[in-house]
Amino acid sequence: MTKSDTAPFQLSWKKPGSDFTKHRQIEIIPVSTQHTRMRGVALEGWDKPAGKLAQKELIQNALSLRNAYLNSFKTFHPKRWTVGASKSALKLELHLVEIAPSQPLLQAGGFLFTGGGLMNQPSIAIEGRLRDPSNGEIIATFADRRKGDIALVDLSKLQTYKMHRNVMDRWARQTVVWLSIADGIKVPRPSRLKLITW
Repeated sequence: MTKSDTAPFQLSWKKPGSDFTKHRQIEIIPVSTQHTRMRGVALEGWDKPAGKLAQKELIQNALSLRNAYLNSFKTFHPKRWTVGASKSALKLELHLVEIAPSQPLLQAGGFLFTGGGLMNQPSIAIEGRLRDPSNGEIIATFADRRKGDIALVDLSKLQTYKMHRNVMDRWARQTVVWLSIADGIKVPRPSRLKLITW
């Protein structure tokens, strides 16, 4: 994978000659969390109470990521895509690579003392790949890591995973566009600079 001027991700690759505009169906495979890194929970600590809670949150975030993609393909270009399993459907496989929860108390502290919010650094990272329905060959891959928007007032970080849900929705919409337009056309990227984020 390399940095592309047209793709919305930090790294991406499309098999040369692949024409995604000919596809009309897509299947969103359940999100993999097999090797997810979660800040604050050591892998050997999954069996402890804090680890059990983190595992539950990890599963919920994986479901949220898949739902963001399902909803975007169903609503963003409803006449372009049909979502569901079939022999002719592209297979989209997603992996939740990393998730670092927001720390609402630190974020709230930023309203009271300078620099408090700067200590709160939530992040999320994914990898994705598309398989050709005819032979199972990987024909596109992408990877991205985000820390949310840069805002004068960031209310999204007052909730543990709200910033992550916002990023998931953006990834999903951008992926729909990336797969719907012809090669060489740039996917629009909204500015990360905001006055207020929700």
